[in-house]
Amino acid sequence: MRRFQPNESIYLHLTTALRLSSESSNGITTITARVSAGTSNTTARDQVLAFFADPIRGQAVRVSSPEEIIAQMEKQMQMFTLLLGAIGSISLIVGGVGVMNVMLVSVTERRREIGIRRALGAKRGDIRGQFLIESVILSLLGGLLGILFGIGASRLIAHFAHWQFLLSGGAILLGVGVSNAVGIFFGYYPARQASLLDPIVALKSD
Repeated sequence: MRRFQPNESIYLHLTTALRLSSESSNGITTITARVSAGTSNTTARDQVLAFFADPIRGQAVRVSSPEEIIAQMEKQMQMFTLLLGAIGSISLIVGGVGVMNVMLVSVTERRREIGIRRALGAKRGDIRGQFLIESVILSLLGGLLGILFGIGASRLIAHFAHWQFLLSGGAILLGVGVSNAVGIFFGYYPARQASLLDPIVALKSD
């Protein structure tokens, strides 16, 4: 709540401060108050506003309580969370489309392999499961690289900023889970296309 550094300040009597400082000649501009025990900040705020709202005093004041400051900080954190969530969603979509394109190219290049497997008795579900597993593995590798890069970057920033570095196991598990979900969601279409290939047409392909 304080607008100054206590370790770099001294306390003076009010009249002495007004006499020594030309900047204080216009009066007091800021007051920091402590609420007495058993009184809520909201009640104290209303009492201060009612006191200065008296027409005899004719002064307008602005009161900031710790709850208001915390509420403003929470709103800012929510905005940052939404912003980071939007950026992360765009990154997931871009990464998922990349996984799908890679798997589609893989299906195209391995048409003969798919035809041979189907001719040897593999069912459509087997082909679909194979390509889904490959898609999940590809997504997991990307997710693990992202986790390692995120941990390294966070530790580096914390080191130079002199912040405490804490590793969240839940965030890592969430990242792995999202990687699996992206692999399954965006890999299903290429896997389905591979399972629908006609064995005869696939064996004739180069």
